[in-house]
Amino acid sequence: MPLRVDFYLVAGDARARDVAACRIADKAWREGHRVHLRTANPEETARLDDLLWTFSDGAFVPHARAGLVRPGEAAPPVLVADTEIDGDKAEAVLISLTDPVPESATQYARVVEVVDADEAARAGARERFKTYRAQGAVLQTHQLGGDS
Repeated sequence: MPLRVDFYLVAGDARARDVAACRIADKAWREGHRVHLRTANPEETARLDDLLWTFSDGAFVPHARAGLVRPGEAAPPVLVADTEIDGDKAEAVLISLTDPVPESATQYARVVEVVDADEAARAGARERFKTYRAQGAVLQTHQLGGDS
């Protein structure tokens, strides 16, 4: 089955993009999927880790930073990291906030790219779109408002 990649274009800044990523992670988890939320750097990992607790009133997304899960301990359904996330990818959703395409992207059941309105971010997304298309992925694009 070809890789499915959804691009969510957010009509807002990086904060709006992060909130949209949290909402997508929440929805995917509630639908029974494991989620790997891949960030660009440790600061972004910390920000998303905090935001997953606060992005919505009453939000509860069981998550952890991937590097903080102890060996032998059951990992929560949502993992956040700025590096490769270990574990079964075939049944997981990758939410990518990185540039370029993560090396392991084709191992996932589905990839979600969340992109804010910054022109440099959009240019990077266009390059990732081309990469996924060259890999034979099924691509879809979704427009989201700034308060996603």
